[in-house]
Amino acid sequence: MIGPHFGQSRDYDEFILGLAPSFWAFLAALMRKHTEAVDYIATQCKIILAELEDLSPNASFFTALWLLNIASAGYSNKQFEFARSFINDRGGISETILYRPPSSISLGEDYETKSDRLWISELQKTPVKVPDMREFVSNLKIAVTKSYSEEENALHLAFEVLLDPEIHVKWAPRIKRILAS
Repeated sequence: MIGPHFGQSRDYDEFILGLAPSFWAFLAALMRKHTEAVDYIATQCKIILAELEDLSPNASFFTALWLLNIASAGYSNKQFEFARSFINDRGGISETILYRPPSSISLGEDYETKSDRLWISELQKTPVKVPDMREFVSNLKIAVTKSYSEEENALHLAFEVLLDPEIHVKWAPRIKRILAS
């Protein structure tokens, strides 16, 4: 049901562009030990990204960043290379954001949150190219380790998602920790 079915409603379009990629990553985190499932999730995310080719980086890179995280967790080289090329062909991305994708983004004209403002201002500020998967995974693990010393429990996160309707606002670091473990 989650796919590039744009034009059905504004709410659906905003979900696909601004939250679905991190939701896919959440599902991949839950299925982390099942590489076939993670590869399937990466493929679904890639299908959406392929439809975003004509959109600006502020609308498309969110999907590409989460696809990098999902694909690297599942060793899905084909999907990783697609996301990597997508970003690199558009001039690269700020290293700050490369290893810290936000939990969600707002695509409206009013960027309400600090995360939204950071997304817009930093997205392609001093851009770098996305490295190959091996280097990306290594750098991601270093970034996650620097920020968090405690290991994340996927089951605890799943229960919190069921209980907290606002968890999607702050779940990105937790998802990354699971995917990078």
